[in-house]
Amino acid sequence: KPDRYYFGIIVLTRNLMICLVPILTNKNPSMQVLIMALVLIFFMLLQVWFRPWRPDPSQVTFLDANTIDAGLVSGCILLLLCGILTTDFESTKASVGTFGHVILGSIAAVIGSTIVVT
Repeated sequence: KPDRYYFGIIVLTRNLMICLVPILTNKNPSMQVLIMALVLIFFMLLQVWFRPWRPDPSQVTFLDANTIDAGLVSGCILLLLCGILTTDFESTKASVGTFGHVILGSIAAVIGSTIVVT
């Protein structure tokens, strides 16, 4: 949308954050996954809220570009979480439970905001 011209800066910021996560947390793989998932979820929420790729109002459907992109990012987060299960890192049961609650709560927030905005 022409009135969402500033969203390009948000996309560039997201890309910078994705690049900085492995550099800043290179010693702790579990922290990398947590921060990467939170970065992806935060910027996915921004995109669902601002809906910068909205089509013409006469063509609005449930499967517009914003919803498809949010679904793809959710899939990437799930792959990221499945990948963390194969790494060798020491963690406590409480930290894994907290990590799971944060991710599930964030995905529920994204789904809820998608429903509210549409």
